[in-house]
Amino acid sequence: MTRDEGDAAGATVEIFERPIMEHQLRVVLLSAHSVPLGPGPVAGSGRTNSMSARWRPVLGPLLLASALATGIVAPPAWGQTPPDLSPDPVFFVHGYGDNASAWDTLITSLVDQYRYPQEFLRAITLQPTPYTESNITAATDQIAPAIEAFLTDVNAYLDSVQYPGPRKTRVDLVGHSMGGLSTRWYVAQVAGGAERVDSWIALAGANHGTDYPDLCTDPTVAARELCPAFIEVEAKPEDTVQLTLNGRRAPNRDVDETPYGLGPDSPDLPPSQRVNPDSTRRVFYATIRCDPASDAVIVPNDSTVVDGAGGRRITLPAGFVEDPPASGNYRMTDPLANCHENIHEDPGVAELVALLLRTTTVNFDTPAPPHGPGALDGVFEGIDFGTGQWAWRGPFDVDPTNSIYFNNATGTSQTFQFFPAPRVLTSMRVFSATTPGTLTLSDDLGQTLTQAVTTGSMQLVTTGWTGQSTAVTVSFTTGWDLGIDDITSR
Repeated sequence: MTRDEGDAAGATVEIFERPIMEHQLRVVLLSAHSVPLGPGPVAGSGRTNSMSARWRPVLGPLLLASALATGIVAPPAWGQTPPDLSPDPVFFVHGYGDNASAWDTLITSLVDQYRYPQEFLRAITLQPTPYTESNITAATDQIAPAIEAFLTDVNAYLDSVQYPGPRKTRVDLVGHSMGGLSTRWYVAQVAGGAERVDSWIALAGANHGTDYPDLCTDPTVAARELCPAFIEVEAKPEDTVQLTLNGRRAPNRDVDETPYGLGPDSPDLPPSQRVNPDSTRRVFYATIRCDPASDAVIVPNDSTVVDGAGGRRITLPAGFVEDPPASGNYRMTDPLANCHENIHEDPGVAELVALLLRTTTVNFDTPAPPHGPGALDGVFEGIDFGTGQWAWRGPFDVDPTNSIYFNNATGTSQTFQFFPAPRVLTSMRVFSATTPGTLTLSDDLGQTLTQAVTTGSMQLVTTGWTGQSTAVTVSFTTGWDLGIDDITSR
């Protein structure tokens, strides 16, 4: 990345470059908003520990000018795997004193290994550089308008390739260090922020501040918001950020740290303080932190942990544990040199981030299917339910939320298909309303799973499948007694 000062508009221009197979795409960030540029080389990198830049001629946006009927962009002539246009766009926010180039390696991995289109990935450089102002103004004055501009550009790109799927209305947020605070302020406190976010992930996030000595002697506003860790009593104006987002620690919690979150809040958070997901706001929260011995900046290490994270079931890659268990807070088990500065360049972290972001759950609540309870036909939230096979209903029996069932009193199996591209079915929650039965899942690849389903409780069905299914057949011995919720895939 290079930064050219004093363009014609008097703004800061940052030029990013990253390899896409054997060709290059250049992106310009003008203040907090990037737009495509034409072909040509770009010099160097503005960050000493980022991936070294390479450049070659760019073939340009014409490579993406057509779309397949599936909604996947037509592959370039040299055989590059086409990008997948089904996931949410991802917006990245750097940490204290850093800039957008901190994300070069992770963005490269998401494009080259996990089929994200370059147009779906954008990193912001907060101004001034290095950013030393309040996390509050970062969220309200820079992150919020930049996300709106990003979605506008993403949807213009989808129009240009004639993508048949719905246009994007939400982003996934990934923040590093202090970026965890500013992005969480955006979700929790900025009007309309929670409606715009599907997933929030913090890497080595200073979510409850830090006691790092070098930072805590820094007089800047941002540093004073971070120090000390776990503020519970306001001693200075900058303590507002931590107190608003976190409140007091257990057992006296008084603030929902993950408003509208999918994960369960701690029992000691009073019900009156819980901000539950609703029809328009439903956010998946997760944190990834370093091995404690590898991060000298986040002190104590558990400052990264947020209450109420989680809500997606994944199989963890090697080198990570969920700590505390089933909490949506993940910890690296192996040391990484200078982990705080390098966590977003670790291949294992890239794999876990992609897994968390690409795992989606159709819960039939946010949003609910159209046209009121009844037949569920056609494509809904990335699944084609066909015609006349499925129906949906509101809370029923042991399920307090919406669910689906067979739209036929006599049939014992129905089918759905992932759209516009195959996905790995990882899990679903099921129940039987009146009679126990046997559930069998099978797909077009020959993957199968059989599990007994009892009455009286919601039961998790985990497939263990690794292949990407197009069509999945659901069979149940007592037919439409089966209720299905939270279909999770990646």
